[in-house]
Amino acid sequence: HAGGDSRGHRELLSSSEARKTLRGSKVFETSAGLFTPLAAAALIGVMINAMATVSGAHGLWDTQGGVEYSVCITVTALAVAAIGPGKLAVDRLFPWGKGGWAEAAVALFLGGIGAAIVLLIL
Repeated sequence: HAGGDSRGHRELLSSSEARKTLRGSKVFETSAGLFTPLAAAALIGVMINAMATVSGAHGLWDTQGGVEYSVCITVTALAVAAIGPGKLAVDRLFPWGKGGWAEAAVALFLGGIGAAIVLLIL
């Protein structure tokens, strides 16, 4: 295709060097699962702002620039807060580490408050 050789990308990602790089990278460190409800709240807040300032005026469907994608990200972040972090997450050592409706409610509340503050400032 015109965008480049996709076969080369697959070979790079499947190489053992790439896997070693990913294991030692910041991506791996940040996936340790620390403060999962707060991360979900941040995503929820950003997506609320995106819907309010950018995509809300374009309707529902993403093909017309609507809120569909932002709603999906928001619901996914809410689900992550409700389900909780994975078994190997650092969060498991803390009271909020099991997930649940309370954690989801906190994430939604903090995300909404954060979004409202940003929208008031802008």
